[in-house]
Parts: sequence; C-alpha cells; structure tokens
Amino acid sequence: MGIWEVFIDTIVVCTMTALVVLLTGALYTGATGAELASTAFSTGLPGPGGLIVLAGLVLFSYTTMLTWCFYGEKSWEYIFGKGVVIPYRLIFLGFLYIGAIGGLVLPRSRADSGCGNRQGARCESRGRHSHLFLLIQNLLRLNLPVTPILITKR
Repeated sequence: MGIWEVFIDTIVVCTMTALVVLLTGALYTGATGAELASTAFSTGLPGPGGLIVLAGLVLFSYTTMLTWCFYGEKSWEYIFGKGVVIPYRLIFLGFLYIGAIGGLVLPRSRADSGCGNRQGARCESRGRHSHLFLLIQNLLRLNLPVTPILITKR
C-alpha cells in the first residue's frame, strides 16, 4: 500500500467523517459505529447521505475481505505449495460465513488481536479455548503476508 492510500484513508476520510459527526450533532444521538456515521451523513446530506455511507461500507468491507484472503492464500502457498490454495479458499469461505451470521464482537475482537492490537490480552481470562481460536486464526492468516514477497525480492 502506498503512502497516498494511507493518507487519504486515515487523514481525509476519517477527518471528514469526524467533522460531519460533530457538526451535525449526531454524536449525541447515542448511535455508534456505522450507525453513527449514517445518521450524521443523513442529517448533513438528506437523501444521499446514508447511501454514501452504505457504499463506503460495502466497498471497504469487500476490499478488506479480498485483501485478507489474498495475503493468507499467498502465505499458505509459499509455505505449503500450490496444492493448498483451494482448501485455503474453502476454509476462508467457511469463516466468512461464520463472520457474516455472527455478531460483530467476536470477529472484530479476533481480527484486532490477530492484527497485533493488544485487545487479545483479554483472552487470558477466558481460558484455553480463546487461545486455541487465536491459534487457528493466526495459522489461517499467518500474519506474515509480505514475508514471501520480501524474501523473493532480495
């Protein structure tokens, strides 16, 4: 990812969203997350405001899903060979289904802990099953998506 994508995503989009939330008064509605952004944009831009947030969420979630699948697939292919690609995709689809029918708390906390955020520290009080789930998740994604690229480029 180049510096411009990070700049546009982090500085421009997040700042714009924060300003819309603050200027429309949506912060005091009690809504959170995507509902807060949708309320703010619907208030600031009656009509297309909610559709803008919906389009952004759909595009962002779809591209994130594709990226995570690609990075994990390339890591598994590098370690285990080309024969693992189809099984990996099937396992990934299974976890996508579980994530789609479940609530946001479990997949989000697991994704955050797998990405290196320290929210995973809460798992210690939940017993061995949480650690097992983290191990499976990290093995599926391997958290080493660019390692094959770095090794082969040198």
